[in-house]
Amino acid sequence: MKKKKSIWIDEDTIADIEKEAKEKGVKFPAVANERMKHRADESNGATPYIRAKTQNIINLCRAGKFDEAQEEANNL
Repeated sequence: MKKKKSIWIDEDTIADIEKEAKEKGVKFPAVANERMKHRADESNGATPYIRAKTQNIINLCRAGKFDEAQEEANNL
């Protein structure tokens, strides 16, 4: 059952969702709902995005690219 509910979203997040929706060829609500569902499914807060970024940081460290790893961590 679908219900309509208004929420406030930061402009940067809106732009990011719009970009992803355009790239995937879907509508804005599809991407927004997918993101909210993934976040709600993760009881420890480690969303797929955060897990992927963390793995990238680990890989950079293993390759000895510590400055790049630090930059990734700062952006996370």
